This record gives sequence, C-alpha cells and structure tokens, in this order.
Amino acid sequence: MDIVIDLETVPDQRASALDEILETLTVMVSSDLTKPKLMDALGVTDKYKTVGELKDMWLEEFGAVKKTEQAKEALHKTCFDGSKGEIASASFQTIDSDQKYSFVRGQGESESLLLENIWGKVNELCNSKPPFFIAHNADFDLPFLFHRSVIKRVKPNSYFKPHSRHGSDHYCTMKAWAGFKDRIGLDRLAKALGVEGKLKGMTGADVYQYWLDGRLAEIVTYCDQDVEVTKNIYKRINFL
Repeated sequence: MDIVIDLETVPDQRASALDEILETLTVMVSSDLTKPKLMDALGVTDKYKTVGELKDMWLEEFGAVKKTEQAKEALHKTCFDGSKGEIASASFQTIDSDQKYSFVRGQGESESLLLENIWGKVNELCNSKPPFFIAHNADFDLPFLFHRSVIKRVKPNSYFKPHSRHGSDHYCTMKAWAGFKDRIGLDRLAKALGVEGKLKGMTGADVYQYWLDGRLAEIVTYCDQDVEVTKNIYKRINFL
C-alpha cells in the first residue's frame, strides 16, 4: 500500500528539558568576534588588552545571557531528534486517492493517543499488506515516527521498516531527485518540476510557535499541503 506521509514536530516538552541543556552547555566566544569587535562590545579602549583577556571580559559580562540564548536554540533543535522531540501533527494519503487523513494534538495532549490513531489508520488502509511510505526526506520522517512509537510504547505496523532503503522499502522524493549526498527543499523541487508548491505564509520554522498558540487547524493545512505536494512530485518523477 503506497502511503504519502508528512510529520510536523516540536521540541522536547519535558519541564526539565531546558535546565538539562543549561547544566551541560559551555558558552564559547564566537570566532567572528575579533579583537576590534570585542573592544567595541565591551567599550574598552585599552589596545594593550589581549584577545584572551577580552574574551574573558566578554564572557563575564555577556556569558549568562548568551548561555540562555544558546540553550533555547539547542532546545528548539530537539524537534529534529526523535529521542527528545515530539510529533505535533501527521498527515497522509494513499497514492491513488485524494482522501486526506490528518492527525494533530495540542500542547499538553497525548502523543501516545496521536500515535495510536496514526497506526490504527495505517493498519486499516493496508489491510494486512505492507505499507510503502513515500515522503520528502524520508530519512527524517520514518525514523522519527519509529522513535516516538517505541518511546510511547505504541506498536507500529508489523511490516514497518524505519531504517529501510529508498526505492525498495520506501520512496524518498528528495533522494530520487538529489541523490544520496545532496539535498533539495520540497518547495524548490516543486517549482523546478512545475508542481504547485506550498502556500505563502507559514513555513516549517513557524510550526512550533503556531502549536504554542493553539493554531492547530493551520498546522493541519500546512501538513496536508506538504503531503499533496510530495504526492504530485512522486507522480511527476515517476511519469504517472
């Protein structure tokens, strides 16, 4: 069963997540902070100060603030790590139908229930047949889905292969176009192929803030649209 799928993810939602990052984070002075820039930032006019001394002064004055900023950035990046980040939304279609299956949860709502609903629908669509997932950057979506399922103790489809091979066990539109070493964004590829791309406005970088704001319907629309675009790209590449 050919299923086109897309996930939208959010960072680690554990209350202790930011504190854990802060405990192990070491703030480093950016390499682009040259001696003149350090002197300017610190308001220092003594040209005999060494770079090492200036860096120590910079860390003393700005280190605490920068550490918090860098920790928040690191926390946000956990949305790419299935061992820490979580699934906020998932959408899929079968390749031969326009029927959309969309799943979303709000902040504080159960990820386990979301996963149960996802796999329940996949199993229903497959009807004892193996799913053949199609995704853009499948090496992200499929392992992430597997990791969250294991962590939340939700059993995936029995035939699911999260670390499978493109072309035989799943299909990745990015690899099909760019190969195994290069990358190309979904919208850029859609434009190159003359396939209708994403709507203007929301981007993947906006998902977390939309999720925090409770704008779930917009996340669903965005995720649904990614599936539709991926599906059309797959058909275009395979001359269907």
